[in-house]
Amino acid sequence: MLSHMRLRTKLVLSFMVVLVLMIVTSGLAYKQFMMVAHEVVEYAHIVEGASKASHIEARFLKLRTHAREYAVTGNKEEGAQVEKIGTVLVDDLKRALSENQDPERQALLKEMLEDAQKYMSDFASVKKLDEEYRNLVRNDMMPKGLQMSMELDGILQEVVRNDTNEIRTHIENAIKHTLMARLYSNQLIGNKDVTVEDKVREEFLRLHQSVKELRAVARNAQDLELADHIDQLATSYEQTLNQVIEETSEIHHLVDGEMKGFARELVEDAEKLQILAAEDESRISAETLANIELGERELIIVGLSSFVLGLGMAWWLGGTLAKPVQAITKVMHALANNDLNVHVPYTENRDELGDMASSVEHFKEAMAEVKRMEKRQQEDKLKAEAQRRVAMIQMADIFESSVGKVVEAVTSAATQLQASAGQMAHTAKQTSEQATNVSAATEEASANVQTVASASEELASANSEIGRNMQNSARVTADAASKAQETHETVISMVDEVRRITSFAELISQIADQTNMLALNATIESARAGEAGKGFAVVASEVKLLAQQTADATEEIVNQIRQVNLVTQRAAREMENISQCIGEADKLSNSVASTIEEQVAATAEIARSVEQAAQGTQMVANNITMVEQASGETGLAAQEIALSSQELSKQAEFLRAEVGKFLENIRASNENKQFLAWCDDFSCDIKVIDDHHKTFFQEINYYHARMLDGITAQEVDASLNRILISFEEHLREEESEMRQAQYSQVESHCAAHNEIMAKLNQIAQQHFDGDDISLDFFDALASWLREHTAKEDRDFAQYLKEERPDFIVQLEAA
Repeated sequence: MLSHMRLRTKLVLSFMVVLVLMIVTSGLAYKQFMMVAHEVVEYAHIVEGASKASHIEARFLKLRTHAREYAVTGNKEEGAQVEKIGTVLVDDLKRALSENQDPERQALLKEMLEDAQKYMSDFASVKKLDEEYRNLVRNDMMPKGLQMSMELDGILQEVVRNDTNEIRTHIENAIKHTLMARLYSNQLIGNKDVTVEDKVREEFLRLHQSVKELRAVARNAQDLELADHIDQLATSYEQTLNQVIEETSEIHHLVDGEMKGFARELVEDAEKLQILAAEDESRISAETLANIELGERELIIVGLSSFVLGLGMAWWLGGTLAKPVQAITKVMHALANNDLNVHVPYTENRDELGDMASSVEHFKEAMAEVKRMEKRQQEDKLKAEAQRRVAMIQMADIFESSVGKVVEAVTSAATQLQASAGQMAHTAKQTSEQATNVSAATEEASANVQTVASASEELASANSEIGRNMQNSARVTADAASKAQETHETVISMVDEVRRITSFAELISQIADQTNMLALNATIESARAGEAGKGFAVVASEVKLLAQQTADATEEIVNQIRQVNLVTQRAAREMENISQCIGEADKLSNSVASTIEEQVAATAEIARSVEQAAQGTQMVANNITMVEQASGETGLAAQEIALSSQELSKQAEFLRAEVGKFLENIRASNENKQFLAWCDDFSCDIKVIDDHHKTFFQEINYYHARMLDGITAQEVDASLNRILISFEEHLREEESEMRQAQYSQVESHCAAHNEIMAKLNQIAQQHFDGDDISLDFFDALASWLREHTAKEDRDFAQYLKEERPDFIVQLEAA
């Protein structure tokens, strides 16, 4: 069934199969790209979520640091920072909650939001309590304690003046216990040291005891009134201290109790979010790698399948086309060698090759017919010679039987016989000329056979081109697989960057832990220093430094996220490179289509050549008919040309000589004619310049020979254009060399170049406009070249040899 298909159908079918495979390959690649792109987008979303969780955790740790420092120092700036960061933190959590659709993450974010809101609510309570107890200390305790000390000092001074030693002892004890109570109270309030609370209570008991003893030794009512007043102040001071202790205890309860619990829960939830993000990142990474590996396998399988199937189709096409063409070419060579017994195969095929085989079969039959006609002609020639011998014998017999005047008649008859013999020889020559025409027709048929062979070679070349294109297609497929591998490596790089983000998050946690330790050290140091508080200030400064380190670590996390984005962009560029590979595969498809057109053109050339072969056969038949007619008219022509035989012989000799000269002139082929021959007059004795000129002379001779061969008008136009372009390039290169050599006559040389170019362009334009003056173009160019090369160019060469031998070496090296 395939042998009955037309060549066009076979070619279209073959390349449709190849194109379908290419479409399948492209579809698989596109599918893999879309899957990878989707996973990369999802990966970037998860990384962004992890980054936000890290930011939230870092911001909360910074908020907690400010909150604890405020609880210790009561610094309003720290409180303002807490409220500012808390507002941003709550907004971030609300935004993350609204953007995230995952139920598990939503639950965690909701818990984090509630913990943050509760933490900020407790901080508001802490702030209120702190302001209250500081107001109590500033406006109540300190004035009362100062007043109590001043009054006791006043009593002591009066007692000293009056030398009342018994009262003086009790006053000094009261002052001592008052100062100790105030000192322990300040430690309790300032350092939040609850361990000195018992000492405060004990000092106040001793103070009351001293006041009681003082009242017992009072000298008058005024001393009793002062003792009662001091006792009231001590009692009031103690009550205020109790209230301060309660509020301080409440602050500690909030900061180290509820707020610490909320902070722990929030950090744990943030870590859970990061763990979920890390799990999703690992999952997506594994899925992406699996999809890439699957895509690689699919592309390799389809690519190898396409390559194998393409080779199979190329092999099948080669066998379908080349084998019949080679067989028919072999038959044509045999026919050219006059082997008429050769068998013509593939005549039963219904495609173009079958048509060509049928034409060759007809050509074989025509050649057989020509052979038969040649045989008949030879038989007729032998019969005519036999008849002539018979006539000569008869005329000799008449001469022997005649006498006297019969001799003259015999002489005349002999003359007539001589003339007839000459005419018969002329007729034989004409027959030979006709046979020459038959031979020419045979040669033309042989040439057509060569054309068929060339077309066959072109078909084989086209098939080779198909094989190469299929190899290129396989190479493009391998390229696509390579690009997919690069995408795989890019995704792995993204995983490494995210791992670095996790390490920086751990750094933030370590900094937060160290911050807590430094806060504890600050409390201990402040307790040891008392009111001086210098150590506390140093520790507080260190806390702030660690807070700055926390911010730096957070900034580093942001940089790493940017790096992940850069890696993602690099993956997109790799995808773009793979898309360019697919585009190259598409170009190869166009090249395949061009190869098909070449094969169709070659097939058309084969058909045309067979047609010419048939025409040559018809010419043979016509010439043989003319041979028969000439043979029939031989007898009549002998009587008509008897009187002019001698003149005809002279003219024939003259004509033969002239024809010989003419043939000697035209036997040379066009390609060997030298329109513009190179001679020593043109030589500059500089090899590199002479070689350049010789190359251009050969190019002019080539195009002139093509015009003599009878090329089409379009080919003539193209030839003139190519000569103009090549000639102008030659002139510009020559001008450049002259300028480099600093030749003084370069301007006049350039003017001569411009003049001849203008003239040649004018002649060419006239030819393009319809005037057939292409030979004038060659005459003008040749005339100018002969004169210019022999004079101006030789002058330049002489300048180089005398003035710039170094430039000659430079030209030869280039």
